[in-house]
Amino acid sequence: DILDISRCAQISRQLNMISNDTSLWQSWKKLSIHNFQPEKKKVPTEFLTYIIQKGITELSLIKCEILPPKVKLAELKQPLSLKSLILDKTEGNKTLVNKILTSYSMEKVDFRQCMSSWDVSQFIKVLPQIGSQLKSLNLLSQFPGELCDMSSISIIVDCCLDLEELSIGGNFLNDNAIYYLCENLTSKILKLDIRIGEWLDRITGMNDNNVRVLVKRCPQLRVLDIGYNEKLTYQGLVAIIEGLHFLEYLGIPDSIANELGLPNMAALGRRSNIDSLKMCRL
Repeated sequence: DILDISRCAQISRQLNMISNDTSLWQSWKKLSIHNFQPEKKKVPTEFLTYIIQKGITELSLIKCEILPPKVKLAELKQPLSLKSLILDKTEGNKTLVNKILTSYSMEKVDFRQCMSSWDVSQFIKVLPQIGSQLKSLNLLSQFPGELCDMSSISIIVDCCLDLEELSIGGNFLNDNAIYYLCENLTSKILKLDIRIGEWLDRITGMNDNNVRVLVKRCPQLRVLDIGYNEKLTYQGLVAIIEGLHFLEYLGIPDSIANELGLPNMAALGRRSNIDSLKMCRL
């Protein structure tokens, strides 16, 4: 495996030369480094640089701590093969990862539950230069955040025209940002997590008119989570049911769930369940 190859490379010059043979790396496209123990797994920056230069296309760092480089990092050779980067509860030295996030185009960037550890705002600012290939963006915040303001939303919407998956749950969006998102989000979007409603006694979120505009703009949606948007009523749900014919999963706010006699945090995961709501005119 990758660790074996890396260790062998340190034994002698001959094995180091062999370890650099591209045929050894052709089958290694995806790498996930994770730790399910309470402490974070420590990962050297030099190791990450090494495997990225070898042509890794998908890298997941789950519950890791990136160690600072021992010497000044060499410039990454372009173009990189890396297309997907997942950071889940990952902390530590940001030098290499920030360089990748702000300098190279990728298809998937996932800041799952670690947005506070990275300069996400800087990543969003460079999307006009590197965001044209982005298909999946996860800005899900573990704690209520304000990284998805009007400026950020407009950049994401205007620059990521091939976006198919977007998650902005857990972030405050004011009315202008919500309106702009619903009016201009790419019609290619297939999955949308917009759980942005009542957090910490601040009431914001989508209303029924926002939903009607979104449904008309993005009819191909297959997954939609609108939980916590307590301004929504059953009329917004009707617009979703009647307008999104390919919908496979729908998360709804507690207010609507209570109105329909469903459990809180309800999620309708089958099209038959969604269609059955057409008969529930209260």
